[in-house]
Amino acid sequence: MNKLFASLFAGLLLLSVSFGVAAQTETLPSTEVNGVTYYYYDVQPKETLYSIAKRLGIDRQVIIDSNPAVADGLQAYTRLYFPATNGEMTVLPAAVAPTETITHKVKKGETLYGISHQYGITVDQLIDLNPSARDGVKAGEELIVARPETPKATPAVATDGGSRHVIAQGETLYRIAADRGLTVEQVLAANPGLDPFNYSVGTEIILPGVAEASGSQPIAGVKPQTPQRQTPAGGKQTPPSAGKLPAVTAPTIDDNDADDAPKAEIPEKNMPHQPVIISYEDPMPEGRESFDVAVVLPFMLKEANPSRQAKMYTDFYRGMLMAAERNNSDSKEIRLHVYDSAGSNDTVKALMSRPEMKQMALIVAPETDEQLMTIVNSVDEDSTFVFNPFVVRNTAYLDHTNVIQANIPQELMLSKAVEAFIANLDGYTPVFISRIKGQAEKDQFVKLFKEQLADRAIKFEEITFSDVLEATDLQKLDPVTAYAFVPISGQRGEFLKYVEALKAYAVSNPQGVKLLGYPDFVTFRGQQLDDLSELNTLIYTRFYFDPTYYPSRRFAQDFEASFGSAMIEAAPIMAVSGYDAGNYIFKALRNNGGDFHLKSTTYNGLQTNYIITDDQTDGLVNTSLQLINFKPGGLVTHSEIK
Repeated sequence: MNKLFASLFAGLLLLSVSFGVAAQTETLPSTEVNGVTYYYYDVQPKETLYSIAKRLGIDRQVIIDSNPAVADGLQAYTRLYFPATNGEMTVLPAAVAPTETITHKVKKGETLYGISHQYGITVDQLIDLNPSARDGVKAGEELIVARPETPKATPAVATDGGSRHVIAQGETLYRIAADRGLTVEQVLAANPGLDPFNYSVGTEIILPGVAEASGSQPIAGVKPQTPQRQTPAGGKQTPPSAGKLPAVTAPTIDDNDADDAPKAEIPEKNMPHQPVIISYEDPMPEGRESFDVAVVLPFMLKEANPSRQAKMYTDFYRGMLMAAERNNSDSKEIRLHVYDSAGSNDTVKALMSRPEMKQMALIVAPETDEQLMTIVNSVDEDSTFVFNPFVVRNTAYLDHTNVIQANIPQELMLSKAVEAFIANLDGYTPVFISRIKGQAEKDQFVKLFKEQLADRAIKFEEITFSDVLEATDLQKLDPVTAYAFVPISGQRGEFLKYVEALKAYAVSNPQGVKLLGYPDFVTFRGQQLDDLSELNTLIYTRFYFDPTYYPSRRFAQDFEASFGSAMIEAAPIMAVSGYDAGNYIFKALRNNGGDFHLKSTTYNGLQTNYIITDDQTDGLVNTSLQLINFKPGGLVTHSEIK
């Protein structure tokens, strides 16, 4: 046992007072060391002692007392230990609420997301404390990050004037309205003097049409309303919306604009074009006074029963709408235009002939290479950018200055993944495992991995098996060596051929076992997800959505509240993809004045990160690649591969 580890456990054993305070936000996994049971927590990237203390519901000093090594600094992936007594954590009483206001001075380059993560609160909570920050923060600005505890909100009560509600700590107008089936506009209409961007805890507001289930009666003279939203289906309405998302109709192609396109490919004429308006407040870099963004996707509006794929593209658009709502303010405008490509290149050609297309600052392109290139070749490279979120292997960004490739290219992805795996070997010997006549679609990656290992004189082993990996197949391995197993397929069927043998081998090998896997593994659920954790699995991926992460849960809840149905499960989840893409696009347009080459904008999303660069290319490309670690005990960590 090294000195650091010895010091850590010495600090743990000094604790003698047990209050039996369990973690408030999650059940921590436990392990046994030298006959003593300890709960443990793995530090996530960018976490602080303050945020961890808030997350676990314990005092910051308890973490230091229990883990003396962190007093000099907290590193990502450090494992924190807490001794257990009678099955509960042995810690000091939970930290009390702050007795005074705590502030943070914004540093250059900091974001609301980063600041909220630093203090263990959500972005929504940070904005509630600082309403003026909902449209971004500037270096030198001072933000409130914690206030003294205030009494919990009183429920809405019936009065002669109607139902009333006192705004509590952490509540937003959006959430108050959504919980009661209202829109923010309805709440504001009932409260003429209420500033939607500057309200505070303790403010009493009137709630129109609060249901009897909440213990109150509707306000006299106010008729409850059912808000409606229109999808891109041109007048076809989706379930009621509780949020403040703008109504939108998608234009169809007028006959006069579609002379060259077959009539069968043209969606039926519907309502006039009416873009969503997204406004930004000053300052904005020099350039256009406003921006028009077109979304061209196969909504398949002519079909009586659109396919699951078409519904997923509708989810993508809905995610963009939610991003628009979260980026909404009062001044500089971004206008969001939505079009149905109908899955037809002829329709896309006709759409591109429409006069308003010449004014677009950016076009979100559809899902096929042919349709993407039709758009790329139809626009002015000096004035319109084309955002490609779906055609992964398209290389138009190499030759066209206005193309933004939203996915890291294949060769760069494999190169970065190999480097990341080698950096995380940590004394483990790689073992490549393959099934005779099995799937081997990752052979390009495996070949590159072996070449890099050979160049660095790193020893590796290879094992082949006939049908199912058996314990006898692993007998050639040294029982006192740690091994990192690398399959040559990411398919679930192949995974099931070797997973049980690797799990059994991990139990018998005290030196340690890990599995190095592929993006395909993010689709695993149930037992296979548990298997990944048991094998301490590392994977690389362009996207990862953690459904247990609080902002992820909040997004899923808000999506369902806004559209009346849950987002469609897939990998990636299209609703989240649209939300992340929308946030990146809207923020980048604000930051760069319409020229994506002028100023780079980095965005860390719920599922996809955007690190856009134009290095060695004419256009722009997202170089983000994530490393996900499914760790024993069910913990999952993810970090950006540099």
